[in-house]
Amino acid sequence: RRSPSFAGGGALRAASCALRRFGGSDGNDPSAARAAARAMWTAVHLGGRQAQAEMFLSNGALTVSPLLLAMHAHGDDASVTEACCGCLLASILDGPQSGKDSLEQLGAKTQMLGAMRFAHENGHAMRFGVAFAGLETWLEVHLL
Repeated sequence: RRSPSFAGGGALRAASCALRRFGGSDGNDPSAARAAARAMWTAVHLGGRQAQAEMFLSNGALTVSPLLLAMHAHGDDASVTEACCGCLLASILDGPQSGKDSLEQLGAKTQMLGAMRFAHENGHAMRFGVAFAGLETWLEVHLL
């Protein structure tokens, strides 16, 4: 009998639940938001297409929206915004156009670009290496 994989939907749902509960409020410690967003990013990365699709169930209400709230609540913490952006970018990497369209409709693309600019202007440019190079055209920005 096989053991459940970390990359299964349960990992993404658990991390998203933690982010919704502890990471999206100004009064909360940013370390909770950072940890939950990083866990979501890992689950999406390891979960492949299934996890990418799960990011957009219910129009992203349980996954994308908490990431955006955490970015807003902890916008001055580069490690939180980088983890949130990384998760959002991983959710559309090599995926269907519908994921990109959803992020645009939810305002995530605009918020990610703003977070990237803010981090860069404050000396904490987000460095994803070449991981998301295929999304530079969609983002209309050169990722560092």
